[in-house]
Amino acid sequence: MYISDFLESVVKEKLSGEISRFDELWQLVPDFSSKLREFNADGNWLHWTPKTFDGWYCIKTSIGYEVYYQERGVKSDFTHFKDEKGAIKFAIDVSVCSLQ
Repeated sequence: MYISDFLESVVKEKLSGEISRFDELWQLVPDFSSKLREFNADGNWLHWTPKTFDGWYCIKTSIGYEVYYQERGVKSDFTHFKDEKGAIKFAIDVSVCSLQ
């Protein structure tokens, strides 16, 4: 199962299919961030740990979280977040599905 499949399922079950209510999942799904990170979504180009694959990355650093795009080993589109929730939301929105 890919992260997109998991999100589709949980949004349908918990939010009546309304992806725009995505923020509510942090209260409705215990350990939601951890559950998302269980999906090493290579098929959807979202990675939680540094790798050499092309795609989007959401990486914990010593000062917060970095979300960036990597192609052929070159990192670009760096965005820094202080909180995990903001980083994950941004990463999912740009790489998996629109949260609008």
